[in-house]
Amino acid sequence: MKSKILILIIILTVAHLYAQEKGQDVFASDYQTLDIIDQSIAGDEYGLQIDQSNYNSSVLGACRIDTIYEFTYENITSKVPLSREFFSFTPFNEIETGYKDKYVSGAWQPSSKITITYDSQNRRNEYLGYEWVNNAWVNAYKFNYFYDNLTYIQITQRWQSGTWVNWNRSTTTKNQAGQNIAHQVETWKNNTWQISWAISASYNSNNQLSTTNYQVGSNGVLVNSTKTTYQYDNDKLLILKEQYKWENNNYKLVKQTHYYYNQGIEDHNITSEASGSNLVVTSKGVNVYDNQLRLIATDYYNVENQNWVLAVRVTNEYNTNGDIIAYDNYSMWSPTANNFMTHYRTEYKCNLLSSSADLSLSSTFNIYPNPFYGDHFTIYSDLPQRYKVYDLAGKMVGQGDLNTGENEIYIPMLSQGMYILKVGNFNKKIIKL
Repeated sequence: MKSKILILIIILTVAHLYAQEKGQDVFASDYQTLDIIDQSIAGDEYGLQIDQSNYNSSVLGACRIDTIYEFTYENITSKVPLSREFFSFTPFNEIETGYKDKYVSGAWQPSSKITITYDSQNRRNEYLGYEWVNNAWVNAYKFNYFYDNLTYIQITQRWQSGTWVNWNRSTTTKNQAGQNIAHQVETWKNNTWQISWAISASYNSNNQLSTTNYQVGSNGVLVNSTKTTYQYDNDKLLILKEQYKWENNNYKLVKQTHYYYNQGIEDHNITSEASGSNLVVTSKGVNVYDNQLRLIATDYYNVENQNWVLAVRVTNEYNTNGDIIAYDNYSMWSPTANNFMTHYRTEYKCNLLSSSADLSLSSTFNIYPNPFYGDHFTIYSDLPQRYKVYDLAGKMVGQGDLNTGENEIYIPMLSQGMYILKVGNFNKKIIKL
């Protein structure tokens, strides 16, 4: 399972780095997107994927993505669930709670959950992670955020022996344009913060990423490790990325990627890597688009015996609104089977049931957590109104009046499953686990 989680993290990281290559910020567009890095620290423990900025679209039509399913394929064609994640949102459309279940021996089992609180400026204040142990939620890790003008600090702690213990501290600094220019990570050792690694970034006159420098901690000081430079054409399209390694007090070119375009859209890229004193072509990526110029597939090839050999394929699936609703990752091509031997699929879903009413008003109420355990859940309402809960057969199983603000709803003896919550003229799915 840990290897599968690692593959999923790698997929998301590749997508994140691809966005960076296009001249976007090197670290993250804001304080939220760093969480995917923190989650990779302990594999399964930080496995809840809540960062919607990694998706091409976080909204499906009029609904924010609130459910993610992960699948693998056994014997090439047999689709098997791996995990599912559910999210609820604050009235300001920020993620408030998330639950992750794993599919084990033919049944869904709770695995982890997160809760996030925000300050008066709607910035993250505290992010708590829990694990499901012995039929109960127990503390696992937490992030606390501190802000000071153009700098913010994130402190990560782990729950050990009944107390919170420091794990790492990251400090990110932005320039006046809001771009991240420095990111430093320290690790808690011997009751003090010790430097672990740092990245700095510079931008060109078009505010595009031009250079990143990666340094690692050594005996309490930062020393050079790698450097990446980016070059663009007159249309501001990335055409060359070069990566250097610090050796013998100098930077040595070790990797080079050229990007090629067709009418302003990336067609393919070719990567060369250092071999002795030369650069040798090692891989390429080829993009495929539909007639609406949406990216539907990327094929990655490696060079073997002077021939291009297909290694990985990533495909995107869209709904009628043009939102990405699924992507598939294929790897380990087998010439004998004439197919990929490894296949993972991610599906994004939205459980909001639209009605004929104006969906722009749907923010007048919110439900959390959803899905929920036990007999309680909360409805936040912007105005007094009535609610009703129906099962899928149309039988009403609960009703009552909502006050402005938070309302704790108690419906005893509900069986596990899906229900329809009706508030005013709007319907939403709720799930009892």
